[in-house]
Amino acid sequence: MSKPDRDWFRRMFDAAGISQNQVAAELAIPRSSMTNLLEGKRALKADEAAALAEILDVPLAEILRRFGIAVADHEHTPQNITHVIDSAGTLTALQNSNAVAPPVLDMPEGAYCVQLRTSYAAQAEVRGVDGWILYTSPFDDAVAKAVGRWVLARNRAGQVGIGALIRAYQPIGHYSISGPVPLAICEIVAVALIHHILP
Repeated sequence: MSKPDRDWFRRMFDAAGISQNQVAAELAIPRSSMTNLLEGKRALKADEAAALAEILDVPLAEILRRFGIAVADHEHTPQNITHVIDSAGTLTALQNSNAVAPPVLDMPEGAYCVQLRTSYAAQAEVRGVDGWILYTSPFDDAVAKAVGRWVLARNRAGQVGIGALIRAYQPIGHYSISGPVPLAICEIVAVALIHHILP
């Protein structure tokens, strides 16, 4: 990571008609912290980066780049929705889908973008997540490593669950999902870690 581009920030503050002190106040940090931030002596926090982007009316990625944080260009491209989950809880891969979701940062290679289409589900809590978009890693059979994480899970019967993966004490090798699309104790065969949820 390189030093922040102080000159660029000064020009942007001037163009916005705001002083460095006013920016510090907007970020709710002391003036000295703002100085240290722009000199690279203090780490940029996620909420500060988002606030700076809003104050300067520039994309978040531009703020990150100006702080020397590498941002890949592909992160600005909307993601194709690769799978859907229907009211019956069936996960279906979409072939040649034109449906897209907003882009998100920090997605792993081969990530899935899954939309829930659950408006006709029998359970109210499942209907409540209709339209949600999940950004997940690819499915993996290393289920035990995902305990305690939010996952998209598939059991041996092909049912899908969304929520926190919980280890069951009996029988060994069984789990449950606690969340908006729960699964009772069963043998989970694959999980995809959920990185982002767009309700």
